[in-house]
Amino acid sequence: MHIPRWTAAVLMGAGAALLCLGVFTPMGAQQQVAGQAPGGGRGGGRGGSALNVFTAADTNKDGFVSREELKATLAKWVADGDGARSGSVTQEQLASAINAAFPPPVAPGTGPGRAAQNQTPNPADVEKMMAALPETAPAKPKRPRKVLVLSKAAGFVHSCIPLAAKTIEAMGTKTGAWTATVTYDPAAITAENLKQYDLLFLNNTTGAFLDDANDASASAARQKALLEFVRSGKGLAGIHAAGDSYHRGGRQGQR
Repeated sequence: MHIPRWTAAVLMGAGAALLCLGVFTPMGAQQQVAGQAPGGGRGGGRGGSALNVFTAADTNKDGFVSREELKATLAKWVADGDGARSGSVTQEQLASAINAAFPPPVAPGTGPGRAAQNQTPNPADVEKMMAALPETAPAKPKRPRKVLVLSKAAGFVHSCIPLAAKTIEAMGTKTGAWTATVTYDPAAITAENLKQYDLLFLNNTTGAFLDDANDASASAARQKALLEFVRSGKGLAGIHAAGDSYHRGGRQGQR
């Protein structure tokens, strides 16, 4: 299909926007639960989209994308979406062609074999994080403190969860401010187990992260244990998607 000069210019502009913004969220690096609208206020995975576009356009795999490579890649997507060979595509046709090139990832617990949530951070990210950590804590604790880091996500699963967990653990060790235990198992939230901790850290927990779909009594006990932990004067902290939980309403369902 012939691409006129003005069309090529538009494609180049669209390509730049794709690379900068990563607008096609279904191919994002972050994991997503089945049935949830891509990028629907849950983090979107934009950086991963840009990376996938770059990888697709780098046809000779030299680590660079030339003008010609980007034009050819975008032209192919237009051609793939132009089933009627009319010389143009609608937004839906173009999106369909691009999404076909980048199938969405299978979310943990939704695909065959119910894959486990990733618990391993990228080593390169860990190295950068360790270099950025403070050497000392701004205040010295009166006694040794223990932190439980809960990293279970029952809704949207953010790809940064393993790194965030490692950060809390490493920061406590490096500064001497606390020792941390990282868990992805909501069964750790019991009244007895929480007695040993001074703070519960919710690491991007989403959805009904304490619940067991097959055991309503266990779910209720975990929710009660968390509430009683806070009411007893212990600490509770959370980052980013920790507030994206329990939207069903009611006393225990309030955010």
